[in-house]
Parts: sequence; structure tokens; C-alpha cells
Amino acid sequence: MLRVAVGDADPTFASALCDLIGDAGLRCVGTASTGEALIELVDVHDVDVIAMDVRFPGLRLTIRKVRARERVCRIVVMSALVTPASRSVARDVGMNTIVSKLHGEDLIAAIAAH
Repeated sequence: MLRVAVGDADPTFASALCDLIGDAGLRCVGTASTGEALIELVDVHDVDVIAMDVRFPGLRLTIRKVRARERVCRIVVMSALVTPASRSVARDVGMNTIVSKLHGEDLIAAIAAH
């Protein structure tokens, strides 16, 4: 089963996404609102996919730390508004995919496309 960690500063959204991930038959291992907490989830749960907000606190440093790990995981960036600027941020930090937070089906499809 695909293991997913959610990184978002909004705990209500993160919890709802975790539920949506579970409803889709995937395993949400937890949510994090800081880079340190997200790195811990990745290390402890051998995460396959990270879904994180484009405005996640410490985004660039967190991504660098994730990419430095031996275990490779896919990173899906979420944004309330997908714009050329948010696509540019996603590309610059090495994220695999950017998808709207407002379209749950597209978000789950991007996560499951591992």
C-alpha cells in the first residue's frame, strides 16, 4: 500500500486530505506543519509520496533534506491556485507535480500516480 505524508500549515486541510487519501485506499502516515516534522514522518514511515503545500514553511530546505535521503520518494506540490508562478516554484525546488488543492480527485490521482 502506498504510504503518503501530508505537509501543510493548515491542520484542518491536512487532516481532511489525510482522510481523503485513506478513502482512496492509500495509507496516510500522518500530517506535518513544519519541515522537521515532515522529515521525521518520511524517515519513520518509509514514505512513498509527500503531498505538500507550495507555501509550506521551510519548503526549499525541507525538499533538499528529503532529496538527500537514500530513500527516494515522490513529491506532489499542492496549491490553492495553480499559476505560472506556483509552477515555477515547484520546478525550482524539484517537485514532481503541482496540482490544485481545490480538486480532490485530481489531487488523489497525482498522489496515486507513484
